[in-house]
Amino acid sequence: MSAANLSSIADVFSGATVLNGDLTIPSGSIVSYVPVSTTSPSGAEGVFGVLETLSRAVVGATGINNVSVVTNASVVDQGATLRKTFSFTCQLALTSGIYEALDLK
Repeated sequence: MSAANLSSIADVFSGATVLNGDLTIPSGSIVSYVPVSTTSPSGAEGVFGVLETLSRAVVGATGINNVSVVTNASVVDQGATLRKTFSFTCQLALTSGIYEALDLK
């Protein structure tokens, strides 16, 4: 993914749209994940694809402040499993009224 400004969700997921609060991400916009149905490939593969896509967007972004990602990869189980660790750090300025929208615990 080339450097993007990340001013829109479509800068992260190519072709993404929002209508009435519903986010639609077109097939092929998530790295290594092309859905066939709601169960194929698995939800775990979907999560991996979303994290990989977000990681690439943050790393390649210009004009983005207070967000960083560190990614580490290793092959385990005698070469049968790829393990990737994603660590996202975000700093958000909290303004009045935003607390209700956040899941702060």
